[in-house]
Amino acid sequence: DREARIVSTIENVVAAKFAALRLRGAPVQFVSRDYFGVFLDTRVDYRQPDTATTLHPHFTEIAQSFPMKLERNRTGRTIETLWRTEFTLPLSPGPNAYYVSLVPQLSLLNKFGFDLDAPVSDVFSLRPADAVENCLVFVHSGRGNHYYLGDRRRIAFFQQEPDPFLDGRYFNGLGRFLLLRVERPTEKFYLRIAATRSLLSGRTAWSQTARVYSTTETRLGDLGDGAFNRIIGPLQPLEHRGAWFVAIDFEDIPKTIVGPRTGLKGLYHEGIPLDYRRLIGWARDISAVSEEKMAQLVRPTRVADFPADLVNATGLEFAGAYEDGWLSPRSEFTLGPSAAGGVLRLRGAAPDLARTPAGPATLLVTVGGREFTLPVVAGAFDWLLPIPAASLTTKVALRFSSVATLPGADARPVGAKLENLELLPALPGRIFDYSTVGAPRLAAHGIDQDGWLARRATIEVPALAAPATLEIKFECPALAGAAPNPLQVALAGVPTSAGHVLEPANYSTLRLPLPASAVPRTLTLEAATDYPLPAPDTRRRIARVLQLEIIP
Repeated sequence: DREARIVSTIENVVAAKFAALRLRGAPVQFVSRDYFGVFLDTRVDYRQPDTATTLHPHFTEIAQSFPMKLERNRTGRTIETLWRTEFTLPLSPGPNAYYVSLVPQLSLLNKFGFDLDAPVSDVFSLRPADAVENCLVFVHSGRGNHYYLGDRRRIAFFQQEPDPFLDGRYFNGLGRFLLLRVERPTEKFYLRIAATRSLLSGRTAWSQTARVYSTTETRLGDLGDGAFNRIIGPLQPLEHRGAWFVAIDFEDIPKTIVGPRTGLKGLYHEGIPLDYRRLIGWARDISAVSEEKMAQLVRPTRVADFPADLVNATGLEFAGAYEDGWLSPRSEFTLGPSAAGGVLRLRGAAPDLARTPAGPATLLVTVGGREFTLPVVAGAFDWLLPIPAASLTTKVALRFSSVATLPGADARPVGAKLENLELLPALPGRIFDYSTVGAPRLAAHGIDQDGWLARRATIEVPALAAPATLEIKFECPALAGAAPNPLQVALAGVPTSAGHVLEPANYSTLRLPLPASAVPRTLTLEAATDYPLPAPDTRRRIARVLQLEIIP
């Protein structure tokens, strides 16, 4: 039906031209930008043209453009303002029948739920209106300009470029503000934003005041440094003159990228950027997701394949992580369902780099609302943290008390490098080696990676469906001034009768009955005194933990 109204959601200038050619003769409405306002030179008055203009071989045809544009502006478009930004709103005289869009692989928007590895058979997708739902369209506005002939200080996003973290993926340079029109929205939906600043040396942190505008104002929260994939909502789009809108303000000032110059190039014009764009980062996708699709969202229970797990993240929500696995000082992950009595496995390594501020570094891990404090020392770690209760989604937050900076031009602020974050239904085995650095072990504070035990230490014991016995094997070297050292034991804050004495120059085993429990418990070990380790080691310790075993 050549009279059927078609709406174009295309934001790419060249693609919009080709779509117009392929749909020639049909009424097509371009809502992303007023392209005619950009390309038709309204300074030429074709009613009284100069001689040079009349020499055009198709003057009769092009002379029609000026009055046609004036009539179109009078009857088909209006200037509106939302969220302190002005934009052009095309007016629809009737219902929309079709939508023409770029396929998801070629656009920044609306990638959620699509297979980005699928072959691209056509640049365009033409869909009936009733097959379209929550389709986002970028709208050129005063605060967020289109990249073509826009104000460089206010460009919202740029054309696609290869994503250096994963072959076959693309992202778009990102500005501060985006006004988005929502075509055929559901009553409420979620806004998915996937973006990164990992490549912005010296400014990898996202603004903590970034927000989304809809009928309400919603903060994006603490995004940390590096990349994030966050789903915000539910939101209700703002209706304005028959159209629906949301907007994103990243609350940051876009800046040019000044890359390092080596050799002779380093002697000249270091302050002149080779890339003209002013950016706050790069975006991989911005999509609107219905409540129904959110209810069907499958969240992973394991993150271990870097960078693919983060670049391709859909059900995995995260923030404050770099694509190669390094964690920023503050990071968050939302994983899938966890079981009662299960554990979170956190495996990685802390860099042997100077940290700030000075003092013992710690990692505060929050799992399902329960906090665990773990020591951070250079080297590998493999912690097993008990999960407080079964849940359909498991939220994990990591906070490092001190920050290390990667060397050289990288200069990213990091806490540690993540190798595996995984939900397990139960403990992986019953024997745990505390004397080997990097071996998997129950989460503990006051036990060094090499097993040395501080005067006071805690061990996190997971929930147990049946009674068990806990055995801890100690090695007590003959340290200077060492004497028999009574060890007080408490379980969940209640002192136990399992008293134990650490004898110098001896091995010993603590046996403690563990009643069944539906929730995790903390085991506390506290000695009367501690002793200095031989020089050059400056630590004061009481003994060395060799092995821990939970015996059914």
